[in-house]
Amino acid sequence: MNKKLLLIIGFIFVILLVVFFIFFSRKGDGNITVSQFTKMMQKTSPQGETTLVKSEPENNKEIQDVFLKVELSQPVNASELQVSVSPPIEISTFVKENQPNVVWIEPKGLWDTNTKYTVTINSNQLSKQIELNFTYTPRPSSDFYMDDKPIKR
Repeated sequence: MNKKLLLIIGFIFVILLVVFFIFFSRKGDGNITVSQFTKMMQKTSPQGETTLVKSEPENNKEIQDVFLKVELSQPVNASELQVSVSPPIEISTFVKENQPNVVWIEPKGLWDTNTKYTVTINSNQLSKQIELNFTYTPRPSSDFYMDDKPIKR
């Protein structure tokens, strides 16, 4: 065998070893979810700009919780974000120390029930403006919830 072929085989072996280590050295049941795999494989844009990974709620969905969660590809400084909501409502925006790439948005009061909101996030850290639409529908007060699943009385 020539040296080039040996190098290629060696490179493939190293890649397989790394993949094996990632998948089988995890604690727990050894299974990996799609979202965990996506996070592992996710790359930032070539310029190092920050992009939207996912949001909770997803765009154009209903929300039953008070907080909005916006996960980005890189850590951000909440004070450098310009966040607006339409129809206008007073909000607070923050990033937790243990999740520097997640922006949390919460109204200072309550979202209006069955109202469609548009949240716009701008920053020079973002590759493009983020716009999310959702409708707030609170959980029925007669239901109890455990792990986001209703428990009927």
